[in-house]
Amino acid sequence: MNEIEKREYELLYFISPEVPEDKLDSEVAELGKIISENSGENVRLNPPEQKRLAYPIKKHDQVFLGLAYFAADSEGLNKIKKTLSFHKKLLRFLIVTADSKPALPEPKTPIQPQTFEQKLENILNR
Repeated sequence: MNEIEKREYELLYFISPEVPEDKLDSEVAELGKIISENSGENVRLNPPEQKRLAYPIKKHDQVFLGLAYFAADSEGLNKIKKTLSFHKKLLRFLIVTADSKPALPEPKTPIQPQTFEQKLENILNR
């Protein structure tokens, strides 16, 4: 059988500040449930933090900003987007493909300090 390719995604979301902080965990759990029910796998949810916005969104200048990571195929991703767009407590959301972490550059070899005389000799011998 041909297995459908699943890709890693990041979900950035704004939850309305009208949600009380004690109910915030249940809202985040509901987002995880939405992702899981629509073919999402490996769901990792970071707890949202209250942030001040640069400009108001739907008359709110503060939101709860959260981040989630999951894997899904293209069909499942479309279902997740559609379901999240109807979620009343979400002010905005953005789903992007999760980039693999860039490889760190190899450390450069340290440059040995030269004395003034060594530098002058190198220049004159050329």
